[in-house]
Amino acid sequence: MKTYQGSFVQPLTQQGNPVTLVLLKEHIRLGYTDANGLHQTILKKYKELDYKYHSGEQATLLSFTGTDKIQIAIAQNISADIQLYVAADNRNWMAKTFSSFRIKMVLFFVFCIALLWGLYISLVPYLSQQLAGKLPRSYEISLGNKMFAAMVNNEKKDVAKTALLNAYWTALQIPTQYPVHVTVLNDPTVNAYAIMGGNIVVYTGLLNQLKNHEALAALICHEFVHIQNRHTTKSIFRSLGSSVFLSLLFGRMGNLTNVVLQQTNQFSGLQYSRKLEKEADIDGLAILRSKQIDAHGFVDLFTVLEKNSGAASLPEILSSHPDLKERMAYIHSSKNYSNQKDPILNAQLENIFLQLQHPQASADF
Repeated sequence: MKTYQGSFVQPLTQQGNPVTLVLLKEHIRLGYTDANGLHQTILKKYKELDYKYHSGEQATLLSFTGTDKIQIAIAQNISADIQLYVAADNRNWMAKTFSSFRIKMVLFFVFCIALLWGLYISLVPYLSQQLAGKLPRSYEISLGNKMFAAMVNNEKKDVAKTALLNAYWTALQIPTQYPVHVTVLNDPTVNAYAIMGGNIVVYTGLLNQLKNHEALAALICHEFVHIQNRHTTKSIFRSLGSSVFLSLLFGRMGNLTNVVLQQTNQFSGLQYSRKLEKEADIDGLAILRSKQIDAHGFVDLFTVLEKNSGAASLPEILSSHPDLKERMAYIHSSKNYSNQKDPILNAQLENIFLQLQHPQASADF
């Protein structure tokens, strides 16, 4: 706040009358005593002010726009002080605009909408995943089998390789509460995926490019972890969001089945989060170590995947999967890789793998 003493130049009724001028944050206050001896106050906005310092008269002349045509003379140069207050007033125009009740109500409404939307997109997926962990295993298996039947119904199965790959799974002797079954589809796609409840699907396009049984073991263990840790179930529930949440919340299992089966086609290319993908790699590596299978199988598997990823593969920041080079890096840095005991040659697994590469007989249906 700045206070100055001056006198009126206009209006004529107050000409020469003393006036006190006060520069405040949001306005200018003029105080004077009228002809009747009463104290009067006039408030003016900075945007109404025009001022100029006259060096010859050594006075600052202030003029205010409006019907009253007020002019005041201050016997000193106060231009610098006025400029500071005018500049501050200009900076505060947005704050003053948003200080109105209407704007506050609008902002409050927008905040409420944003809060509700934030809760929806964060809480519903979270609760869906929590409920996925509570889903009865028997129901998860039943639903997974229905999904599997719908997804592979029109696909060509390689019967001989399917039998061999299930023999390979059995020979791994991995304890589980899920009825794991591996199906080989006769398709050049370099891919494999797991379905909730126990089904693993492997395309011949990937299977035929694996160079050793250790890479095959890495692939099977990786997909098995997705099943064992319920990654597929959690990812599906998160993808379907509120539909799954509401079905489980109100106990409508039949509705849940319909919702999931209606979206079956999109799950063959289901994308896991980077966190779940890394967990499947690290936990799968731990299984290899427990079976004394060479952990380099993961590197061999990633080499095949990288070779077939193509130049058009997405950079990691745009993909839900970790970059393959990053996956190789954290496999190499894992204690289950660096501290691995000498691997043991498993003749049974090796023999099954050789039969997969050169099957005695195969049939499609």
